[in-house]
Amino acid sequence: MGCDRFFAFRLVCHIYLWLAIRFVVLHLRTRTGIVGGATSGGLLGIRMPRRPLFTQQNLKWFERLKELAMDRHTWFSILYMLIQFVLGTIYFVLFVTVLSISLSFIAIPVLQELFNLPTIQVGEGVRYFFPTWSYPLLVIGGILLWTIFMNLARGIGQLHGRMQSHCW
Repeated sequence: MGCDRFFAFRLVCHIYLWLAIRFVVLHLRTRTGIVGGATSGGLLGIRMPRRPLFTQQNLKWFERLKELAMDRHTWFSILYMLIQFVLGTIYFVLFVTVLSISLSFIAIPVLQELFNLPTIQVGEGVRYFFPTWSYPLLVIGGILLWTIFMNLARGIGQLHGRMQSHCW
């Protein structure tokens, strides 16, 4: 029984390692962002430099893989991906938070007047409502917050386009 489990574990490890090696080779072969560079360049209107994948065409596959692993552009692309992972998480949280706040500012007058829903409710008895005179301020504030944040997101996208073009 134990031998069968060990064999199954070894088999799974071998399959995982086999797939991981192929994924790494494929990842290096695509230069970690040729497609991403073209997509970013098209969306942001920033020209991404084009480089040939290999300078010498008569190399064997292992020499090509070695050349890719030694190329500084490969490592800059991997560093860019790691930075993008962290920044993308921060941007997503910021984006969802700010846009939900701005939409709630716009929706508060409708929800309070038509459906009698409070802004804050604590337990069953305590309900907080915004005063009626603040409705125009809330709607204007929500629209301004939405507009300002959309322009800020566009600026951040352009900065990322410049950063990506320098990684190449």
